[in-house]
Amino acid sequence: YLHSFYCQVPRLFVASGAVQGDMHAAGHWQRGLNEVAVWGPSVDTARFCPEARSPGVRAALGATGPDAVLVLWLGPATPESEPNVWAYALHRLQAAGLPAAGVVVGSGAQVSELLEA
Repeated sequence: YLHSFYCQVPRLFVASGAVQGDMHAAGHWQRGLNEVAVWGPSVDTARFCPEARSPGVRAALGATGPDAVLVLWLGPATPESEPNVWAYALHRLQAAGLPAAGVVVGSGAQVSELLEA
């Protein structure tokens, strides 16, 4: 999948050197995937890390425990952004018995579809 999708671009930007290393280790660059470059800074991992979690905020967003997964939708909810894929992923996690809750940050024509998930 990665090859057929990403080999069409001259450069693939990833979030960290670790992901860049994973892409190279997997050999994607040898199968036609052009340059893999780090786009930084992206996420401040010192600030946004498991140790900085707020149990109160997580509970308010629907996380039912320390291992609960919050699945974030960030951006416009339009048909082009395929909110059904997000809802499907959330439902799959829940069906597998994992404590997962959806968090919607955005607006758009299909935001109600997201909120119903």
